[in-house]
Formats: sequence, structure tokens, C-alpha cells
Amino acid sequence: MARRGMSEARQRTQAIQGGQRVIAQGERPFYRVRMTEDGRWEVDACPWLVLDAASRTEALVAARAAMAIMLDVESDRFDVGTD
Repeated sequence: MARRGMSEARQRTQAIQGGQRVIAQGERPFYRVRMTEDGRWEVDACPWLVLDAASRTEALVAARAAMAIMLDVESDRFDVGTD
């Protein structure tokens, strides 16, 4: 969901800082993974993060790993799913 007048870099920064802030408060954010119309997988909150996965299971594993790196936290600090 692009915001008018905000660069993609700024959107990324805000998404990352927001996730880190929620985790620091002791909450577990949920990141929804979905298949795009062209068959690729992406994380809704991070549309720039496109996952190379052949199945839903692979997409969830890839999303968890990518989000952990991006947020600089352990992968058990947040949830990923398709709903």
C-alpha cells in the first residue's frame, strides 16, 4: 500500500521500525504472506519483499527467514501465515 509522497526507502524504514517497536513492546506482529497474480509470493506489509518459493510452505519458511533478518530479531519473535 503505497503512500503518496513517501519514497519506497522511507516506506521500508517505517515498516522495519514499526515491526521492531511492536516486538520491543513484547508483542508478536503477524506478517501475512500471499501469492500474487503472477504466482510469486510476497509479504503484505513489505511489498518489496518478493519470495522465491514453489509452495505455500516454502513461502512461509522464506518469509520467516527474510523478516528475521530484516527486523534483526530471532525468527520466533513474530508470526507469519496466509490468513
